[in-house]
Amino acid sequence: MNILTKICVVLLVVASLVASVVFISLATVHPNYRTEFEQEHQAYQQLESVSRGYAEDARRAKAALSKAQAAAGEDKIRLQAERDKALAEVRGLKMQLLQGVQRLADLNASLSTLTKADAAKLKLIEKQRKDIDASWARETKLQQEVIELRDQWKQQQALAERLAQNNRVLKEQAENLRQQNVEMAQKLKDFEAKGLPTDTEETTLTPDSKIAGTITAVRDNIASVNIGSAHGLKKGMQLIVFRGGQFVGYLKIETVDVNEAAGVMTKKVLAPMQGDKVTSSLN
Repeated sequence: MNILTKICVVLLVVASLVASVVFISLATVHPNYRTEFEQEHQAYQQLESVSRGYAEDARRAKAALSKAQAAAGEDKIRLQAERDKALAEVRGLKMQLLQGVQRLADLNASLSTLTKADAAKLKLIEKQRKDIDASWARETKLQQEVIELRDQWKQQQALAERLAQNNRVLKEQAENLRQQNVEMAQKLKDFEAKGLPTDTEETTLTPDSKIAGTITAVRDNIASVNIGSAHGLKKGMQLIVFRGGQFVGYLKIETVDVNEAAGVMTKKVLAPMQGDKVTSSLN
């Protein structure tokens, strides 16, 4: 007999007892039997309501118990499966442990053999180490000598490179100067062939702003400068030629290019030279 049946039996017994009391009280004759009957009837209804509540609680308890039993059964099946899986893993681990023990025994045997062989190798290695130390000392000394020779060679190489660079620069400068001399000689020949006029043939022009430059070539009484029309120089302008603090003469411009010009020296005090300075005004 389950717990729900027991609860129902108890409730029926209680109801029977209550009903018997009511029936007995009704069977007896009492002056206020109607009032008492109604009171007992109300009490009976209350008891019946309580009994129905107990019965409903018992039904819910039974349903919950059934659900709990079903869940317990599922948990039991799941735990059984997990236990079987764990047992299988334990068996596998035991097998691996046995295999590991066997491998460890094999390794110990191999280690013992290697230890004996290593003792002989250690003696040989010690002898080789001493030989290597001696060779290393000799090699270190040789390397130091090689480093010193390499430093000396680098210094000599750097010096040779500087000399070669200076030689190339000097060659380039010489070539540039030779080319300039050839060009200026050709221009001077052209100027002479055209027959440059003297300083009395036309009126001297004055530049709007101060112009300064350097004589780049001189031939006889003709000189060329490194300024031209791009600097405001025009044909007929007269420039002052000076060397340091000395007055050399005047240069009257006869031909003008963009960045160079040539003219005739007038009123010379000194012979013009390459490198003399020219200006349109001393102010």
